[in-house]
Amino acid sequence: MASIRKQFATALMLLPALTMAQTTSQSLDEKPQSRGALLYDTHCIACHNTEVHWRDKSVVKDWSSLIGEVRRWQASTTLRWSEDDILQVAQYLDALYYHLPPPKK
Repeated sequence: MASIRKQFATALMLLPALTMAQTTSQSLDEKPQSRGALLYDTHCIACHNTEVHWRDKSVVKDWSSLIGEVRRWQASTTLRWSEDDILQVAQYLDALYYHLPPPKK
């Protein structure tokens, strides 16, 4: 009986380490979210679902209009994103929904 208690106690002590190892392993396999994805998921997804991006009357026709829409909505919600934040959200949305041709330099 003492042996079983000792094994049980050892198992309880190892449980947090095993759980952490599994979580770390899963985290290493997953690709980290981009800044654009994090910003969009944090500030926009509550009101914008996929229908917003695929509706017939979409105003996004090219990179300029996509960046303009991201800039317009972040300003209307007073998010105060930097130009880099705006660009990263636009890149995220393009990769996810629009698949626009690359912008001309």
